Amino acid sequence: FRLVRRVGRGGMGSVYLGEHESIGSRVAVKVLHEHLARYPELVQRFHAEARAVNLIGHENIVSIFDLNAAAPRPYLIMEYLEGAPLSAWVGTPLSAAAVVPMLSQVCDALEAAHARGIVHRDLKPDNIFLVKRGRGMPFVKVLDFGIAKLLDASMPETLAGIIVGTPEYMAPEQSLGRR
Repeated sequence: FRLVRRVGRGGMGSVYLGEHESIGSRVAVKVLHEHLARYPELVQRFHAEARAVNLIGHENIVSIFDLNAAAPRPYLIMEYLEGAPLSAWVGTPLSAAAVVPMLSQVCDALEAAHARGIVHRDLKPDNIFLVKRGRGMPFVKVLDFGIAKLLDASMPETLAGIIVGTPEYMAPEQSLGRR
């Protein structure tokens, strides 16, 4: 894949528009930040994101096609989405007729994740993506299971003393380091 341009940046990595060099298909390439790639626990968490998404396999959750967990720059190959995050609409009046179908799709995605023992732990407007589909209602994709908690996982829930998530959207018990 050839990296075309950066389309996003988060706490764990950057996301690029990628293009397959021989067939031209477009993908999103999520690359772990270089300064984080030297920590085995964080690389393991990056790998856990791919595992979590693969276990769920739901139409309202972004698909991951491939993973390279090797140093120096681990990356994920994911479906490329055209549209905008819900955060682009924060502060814009939306009718109940528009919001209810979108939230229903988010709930469907979370229900599928929870049925497989996976809790997202960082659901926020930036991680809810509205995909353009003609003139109809947007199709919702939930993104960034990077700090998802696999309820039966053998890896530590968090790195020692680190609380993960976005404070503005975090459940109170999560911010206190409790389940």
